[in-house]
Amino acid sequence: MSVVVEPELTFVCFKWKRITTGVQLPNVIDYSARHVNTLRNMLERHVRIPHRLVCVTDQADYIDSRIEVIPLWDHCRYLGGCYNRLWVFSEEAREYFGDRFCCIDLDCVLVNDCTSIFDRPEDFVINTYNPMIYNEFSPRFKGMDQHYNGGLFMMNAGCRASVWGEFDYETVPPLMIEDQRVVGSDQAWIRYHLGKREARWGNAEGVFEARQVGRHLPPEAKLVMFAGKRDPSTYPFPWVREHWR
Repeated sequence: MSVVVEPELTFVCFKWKRITTGVQLPNVIDYSARHVNTLRNMLERHVRIPHRLVCVTDQADYIDSRIEVIPLWDHCRYLGGCYNRLWVFSEEAREYFGDRFCCIDLDCVLVNDCTSIFDRPEDFVINTYNPMIYNEFSPRFKGMDQHYNGGLFMMNAGCRASVWGEFDYETVPPLMIEDQRVVGSDQAWIRYHLGKREARWGNAEGVFEARQVGRHLPPEAKLVMFAGKRDPSTYPFPWVREHWR
């Protein structure tokens, strides 16, 4: 009799139709089912922890049957940006994602064994916002201290429930625009609300940003994030073509 191994970790990705209301994030791309399916392939190759992949989406066509699909909720989608994603911090998210899950953007490339990245003991850990990104913004962002990149974070369900519980639909979005330390939508609120005390991933753990890597992949790299309008499916570099599949 075969033994069914329950997943220790749920990976959560998001794919939704772009809307024209609310916050409009610069330099974003439109993802396809190919991005979701490729993420599934990379996780299978490079993560040796029992896991599953869930895609929260309003566009489920052509998504691989190995991937669980959850209909996109609409708690605050009209606000634009990625504010709707903040609901994962709620206690109720446990019902969908289990006791421990990792939100991961579709614009990443897993290039080596990533088990150590996701086998962390902290109840919450999030990717570092790389200072290189600051240079792409206007001079008014010189004092930026975003600290966190919301494209990758892992948590015990409900461990930072106040991120959602204290989110105010009316006051938070304009506050995030006004506060020059932060940039983005959901990641800006995470930084503003949680401060700078949380555990992070960075280069020392093998997590890099594509602008750091360029044409030559560092041997210590395990996972590369493609922030902004950088689609790994169109990148010409040989290492991307080798690993994004």
